[in-house]
Amino acid sequence: MILTDLYVLRHNVGTKHRMDCIASTESYPQFEALRNTARELFVYLGDSQHTEAGKKGKADMALSKTKHISSIYRPDVDSCFGWGDMKDTSDALLFVFHNLSIVNNSVSDGAMVEVFVARGMSKDRQTLYQAFADGELDTEIEVLRKQANIQFSI
Repeated sequence: MILTDLYVLRHNVGTKHRMDCIASTESYPQFEALRNTARELFVYLGDSQHTEAGKKGKADMALSKTKHISSIYRPDVDSCFGWGDMKDTSDALLFVFHNLSIVNNSVSDGAMVEVFVARGMSKDRQTLYQAFADGELDTEIEVLRKQANIQFSI
């Protein structure tokens, strides 16, 4: 399989940017290391302040937790898909956005993001994004959704 891990994040109502992990395969060390002592995992989603000038252009959004985790690129803003990579790794991240908008610098209530990991594939992230958006990875997506410890329906 190309996709190896899944983390489902939901906006924490009452906050501007906090996204709580509500389901996951609990298998990606870089995300597991972000859990607190109560085993909760949360990150922040917002406008991108992190760019690699001259290399990729400005990202649309970013994931962070005290430090930058990943820039998020949305080549088609009308699509629910995006791509990025995990900082300090060779891993690609692919995103599916549900009910996501950022209004008045705040993530919309009810917003959810599925984060799929493709380990060792950061150099191919744009090609993976195209296959992902075209439905070529749907079987792998469903396998990971079934493996995830889902606490709420998506």
